[in-house]
Amino acid sequence: AKVAMSSRFWAAEESSDSDGSGSGSDSDSSSSSGPKQKVPSKFAAGGDSSSDDDDRKRVVVKSARDKRYDEMHSTIKATRNHMKINDWGMILADFEKLQKQVQKAQAIINKEGIPRFFIKILCSLEDHMNATAANKEEVKKMKSTNAKALNAMKQRLRKHNKQYEADMAKYRASPDADSDASAAEASESSDSEEEVVAKKPAAAAVPSKFAKKPAKEADDDDDDDDWSEDEDEESSSSESDDNKKATGKAKWIKKETSSSAKPAVKAPEKPRVQKVRKGSDDDEPARQKQVATADSVELTEEAVDSKLKEIIAGRGRRGTDRKEQIQQLQQLTAFTKNPIKLAQVLVHLTSAQFDINPSLHTHMPVDMWRSCFSNITKLLQVVTSNPEVILEEEAAALPVEDEEDAEEVAPRVVGNLLGFLERLDDELYKSLQFIESHTADYARRLQDTVQMVALIDGVHKYYVSVGNLKVAARCCARKLEHLYYKHDDLVNASEGQASGAKASQSAMSNAVEQLCSEIYRYGDDRTKTRGMVCHIYYNALHDRFYVARDLMLMSHLQETVHQADVGTMILFNRAMAQLGLCAFRAGLIAEAHACFSEICGLGRTKELLAQGLSQARYDRNPEQERQERRRMVPYHMHINLDLLECCHLVSAMLMEVPHMAANAYDSKRKVISKPLRRLFEHYERQVLVGPPESMRDFVMAAARALRDGDWKKSAGYILGLDVWNHISRKEEVKTMLKAKIQQEGLRTYLFTYCSHYDAMSLDQLVQIFELPKQLVHSIVSKLMISGELHASWDQPTNSIVMHHIEPTRLQFLALQFADKAAVFVENNERLLDSRSGGGYRDQKGQHKEHTRYPEGGNPQWHNNYGGNAQGARYGRARQRHNAQHMTVR
Repeated sequence: AKVAMSSRFWAAEESSDSDGSGSGSDSDSSSSSGPKQKVPSKFAAGGDSSSDDDDRKRVVVKSARDKRYDEMHSTIKATRNHMKINDWGMILADFEKLQKQVQKAQAIINKEGIPRFFIKILCSLEDHMNATAANKEEVKKMKSTNAKALNAMKQRLRKHNKQYEADMAKYRASPDADSDASAAEASESSDSEEEVVAKKPAAAAVPSKFAKKPAKEADDDDDDDDWSEDEDEESSSSESDDNKKATGKAKWIKKETSSSAKPAVKAPEKPRVQKVRKGSDDDEPARQKQVATADSVELTEEAVDSKLKEIIAGRGRRGTDRKEQIQQLQQLTAFTKNPIKLAQVLVHLTSAQFDINPSLHTHMPVDMWRSCFSNITKLLQVVTSNPEVILEEEAAALPVEDEEDAEEVAPRVVGNLLGFLERLDDELYKSLQFIESHTADYARRLQDTVQMVALIDGVHKYYVSVGNLKVAARCCARKLEHLYYKHDDLVNASEGQASGAKASQSAMSNAVEQLCSEIYRYGDDRTKTRGMVCHIYYNALHDRFYVARDLMLMSHLQETVHQADVGTMILFNRAMAQLGLCAFRAGLIAEAHACFSEICGLGRTKELLAQGLSQARYDRNPEQERQERRRMVPYHMHINLDLLECCHLVSAMLMEVPHMAANAYDSKRKVISKPLRRLFEHYERQVLVGPPESMRDFVMAAARALRDGDWKKSAGYILGLDVWNHISRKEEVKTMLKAKIQQEGLRTYLFTYCSHYDAMSLDQLVQIFELPKQLVHSIVSKLMISGELHASWDQPTNSIVMHHIEPTRLQFLALQFADKAAVFVENNERLLDSRSGGGYRDQKGQHKEHTRYPEGGNPQWHNNYGGNAQGARYGRARQRHNAQHMTVR
């Protein structure tokens, strides 16, 4: 029978399924079997409307709580966007706006408690502010307005967060609970939004295609969408073609579907891994829960190879989540049982972990470093326990004729174990550079060096076993750089042994000697140079000055170090500073001053030792400053700069003050220490000199007292410094300094007052300077032999008889005046000869070589003073005067 169908604009019944995809087979059978009943149209008054009209007419009524929280959520979202670009002006404005919104919602907060998302944004703001303030370079580059906003935000946030300290501490203790709370809150808000909807009393609402579905059903639909995408496109295209052909009323008449049509066959589902949205910290728990579908099943080698190739192909591409790749590789290590495949996976996993921190200005996170350390240790265990696994830096191509025997060749894995070790060591070094040295984190990080040394030992043994001695020498160099700056007593104390145990000290010294000998034998040029410098530093640290000095002189490092890289030059400077301290502790003042003058004489001790940056006296661009900061030495390797400067000034004082007394009237005397001489001139220009305050003031006060002959006052200034608490063998050093001040005080006294006395008693000198009689006799005799003191011994009276051949101050000034007058006359005559065209030079500026010189005349003086005998006589008289002057001087 023909079914009468009317238009949808009239009172005709139209049934539809909940998915909106047309009438199904069940609806068709029911409509054909039962009688047709006419009901009011959907578009009539009181009828149901379509899903589109429902969407337009839906009215969502929100509670006051939801409105307040939605405003706060939007403000927090804007704040996070501004945090990404470090716009502190807008962050400050958003924070003030958020405070006002919290005040408006105070009644709700008092009833329900402080919302967790508000505590979360406060913690995020505080962490971001602290991180930005800690980065001094970034703060310097900020505009003035942005920097002012950062300071204002810092003050307001600290003041504001005091009332939420307990809640913030609770949140920081369990931040993972935030996801559960936010999910529960979202479900509550969604229920409240869908609770009030405008309903029609006549008929039941027709479910829409876009209506909300349960979680399981939604997941099924998502799965179906992937497989039925093409089918939907085909059906939509066919329907659109039919609608184009139909016109008028026929366009709106519902067509019957054929009951004989076959249902679409659904493609089999593929196992998939749950996708996690990238770039959000809140998704970290979900990322950690992400596992493969074959979790409990051991994967085959083919599956591992395919997955590994897929991960490798995605490395380095734009938009690739590096953390997700690392987690996938870690899962492959759990599935892989073959040692060759396991070594390959570990090599790629270690490389991916190093890619997490590509910047040179930051260090690898500590957790990631420890994970990488465990992976390298596992790789070392695999290649050590399985000799068939061979690591190569480059993949070698197999010859064509040997392809048939490829299975018999030992499998090789492309990887560089030494490269991983050096990169891991560099990341540890960088972390010690950037972590604040006076915190517990630095101490905990420093404990990782013990594990690092153990790993270096393992890698060294592996390369020795495979016969690669050149690479093993590089491992020795890495281990030596972890040991050279540590004293044996410190190592014994850290190992819990008694300080001063000779057996353990000799073992440590033998270990260092063995490392250095292997480096000298198998290392390259750079490794040998650094090994030699570390060896010198180690010997100087243990007061073996002559051994360290001989190594320095035999290696000629002072001549070739300027050709090395900057890191090696810094290491050389550290060795020179330690060598100077060793000589100072041994009482070798001249050798100590020679070492210190190269480091402390330029005023850039911090830069030369890589222990900090001086003030902006030297122009440097930001890139140079960043490079210098990357070269900084960690705090536990620092040499005490105050001790270094004090030893330099004291050694300069002990040498310069007697030299100044011996050449008091000579303006052209040689200066031994220019820094000390500049300090002397600075203090001499001061009208009023107060009591000493700094270390330099104490040294200068001691130098002035020593110049006046008061050695006790000078020794009191020097020995009273607190800096001697930082030097080893403190009491021995102080005893040595007192003896040196007494001896140099005696020499200064003799130089200063020898012109005022005809004779000096030896017993009186012994009484004044409290020195042994034999030592005083020895010092005075050396001065007489060297010609510095013009005197002789009178044995019967046991006294020193002065000869008084030194010129007095008046005579010395007269000689200086005569010298300057002679120079003035000579310049005058040259000027007159050049103007008159006399005998000094001809008109072309050339000497007159055709002039005949008198017998015994000097051509030079003849040319200077004319071509006659009078000029020659003047020249000879001038030569005699200069010879007499030099003899007197």
